[in-house]
Amino acid sequence: MAENFSEEKIVYGFQSAENEVLRFVYREYFPSVVHMVKSNNGAVIDAEDLFQDALVVIFEKIRSPGFALTCTFKTYLYSICRNLWMHRLEKMNREFISYELMEDNLPAYHDTEKIFLEAEKDKLFHHHFLRLGENCQKILTLVFKRFTTSEIAQKLGLKSELYVRKRKSQCRKTLIRNITNDPLYIQIKNQRHEERP
Repeated sequence: MAENFSEEKIVYGFQSAENEVLRFVYREYFPSVVHMVKSNNGAVIDAEDLFQDALVVIFEKIRSPGFALTCTFKTYLYSICRNLWMHRLEKMNREFISYELMEDNLPAYHDTEKIFLEAEKDKLFHHHFLRLGENCQKILTLVFKRFTTSEIAQKLGLKSELYVRKRKSQCRKTLIRNITNDPLYIQIKNQRHEERP
């Protein structure tokens, strides 16, 4: 007989990356996500992709300091999947027809919206960061890790600190330009603006 997990065990399982808990979550909750996606202009393959993205968001959220689950895990997962799917449909100019409410009230929309925006922002940054040249990636990675200009020059075997400063400036400008020119950035910016009272 398959084991059932309490809400506390599920949260702990995510914090400690226990495979049994992840298998339980997939077995118990994936079918309802498939149903939601298929009922709203999607296919099983879309549901699989969506479910994985939602688990990544939840994994990061649960492992962050001060996390508290204020509803059932099922409701929390479903609400994130629902909001992620709604946003994907909006991008594809399709309509979100309906969704089934779970036994609990869904968490406040702005909470899951905030989670979605953070995930999208990270995805946008990584997308454009990985499109930079290898040299820029190395320099900016060391900058993000707070290495000094002289340490970066030494680690990468570059000519001088002046050269590092120049390349760092060029790389950052390129990254910022590429991000701000991305239509997704405009969308995220508009959504954040709409959230303000």
